Amino acid sequence: MKFFIANMKEGLLRQLRNRGRRVTRYPLMKFLNDFNIDCVLDVGATVGQYAQEIRSLGYDGRIESFEPISAAFSKLTAAAAADSKWRAHAHALGNATEMMEINVSANSPSSSFLPLNADLATGSIDLKTVSTETVQIRRLDDVFTEIVGSSRNVYLKVDTQGYESRVLDGAEKSLASIAMVQMELSLVTNYDGELLIEEMMQRMRALGFAPWWLLDGFRHPGTLQLLQADVFFARRGFVAGPSKAAA
Repeated sequence: MKFFIANMKEGLLRQLRNRGRRVTRYPLMKFLNDFNIDCVLDVGATVGQYAQEIRSLGYDGRIESFEPISAAFSKLTAAAAADSKWRAHAHALGNATEMMEINVSANSPSSSFLPLNADLATGSIDLKTVSTETVQIRRLDDVFTEIVGSSRNVYLKVDTQGYESRVLDGAEKSLASIAMVQMELSLVTNYDGELLIEEMMQRMRALGFAPWWLLDGFRHPGTLQLLQADVFFARRGFVAGPSKAAA
């Protein structure tokens, strides 16, 4: 039993270290097909792991990845270099055009503009801030038309470690032209100042989106408590698949 528990904990710690590299266990390609997605906005791209995942699933449309941290962006551009339909943008998305300091985590996908909650900062070796970096933030509404171009069905994926509400603040006009949104949301406060999952779901409903799918994600390695989950939202009235519409 001790051997089993030790291995289980090691597996969960490995999950922490590998955050951002998601095992394909949800029908993402079905969503991309059913909603006829021809442009994916990958916000919080880190080194391009999400884009590589959807490429491996068979998605061949445009990908626009946003990553402000210089070390991660360097790896992102290298990953996208041979893909003519994949572009990398060296800035974050938020609610204003500004320069801001980001907390760079030892586990790069956990980096955030918001401070890590003290309960997670203590003893979480993968999540501790190891440095800070001043980066550029822009509003999606200010760059949407230029970036999306002639694409008709846009998919917005947001993985910004508590900064999701600010991304929405800067994207309210753009959201009217987006078919589906995927966001990693928190069930408990992981980052000080973030909105929790129930608040974000209410906000998405008010913006005209209906919950579509939920995927559990980041868990506490000791207690197994679910801390974050990916929630998928479909724009109401948008037909998905044969004779199916978001309620």
